[in-house]
Amino acid sequence: MTKRKVRRFTAERRAAFLEHLRLSGNQAAARSVGFDRTVPEQRRRRDAAFVLECRAALEEASRRLAGTNGTHADQCEASVKFRMPGSGARASSPGTKHAG
Repeated sequence: MTKRKVRRFTAERRAAFLEHLRLSGNQAAARSVGFDRTVPEQRRRRDAAFVLECRAALEEASRRLAGTNGTHADQCEASVKFRMPGSGARASSPGTKHAG
């Protein structure tokens, strides 16, 4: 039996995750730094600054992918929802159904 390698959410991995999130606008950013998608979700539950950084990255991705420079915070919020600390809401995106 092999022991799983522990990967820490270091400042370098955090920066790499946020950069990939800015470019892609999706949770595949976690895999780009060697994490399961649940790792950033867990971090957001206990780190309010990280929540804000993720929102900013998603807004930037939304603008870039839409090909505009305007603010699309409402569209971003509607298209990608993250579990916010203490909210109990599940992460989702359009067209995704979660069993309840």
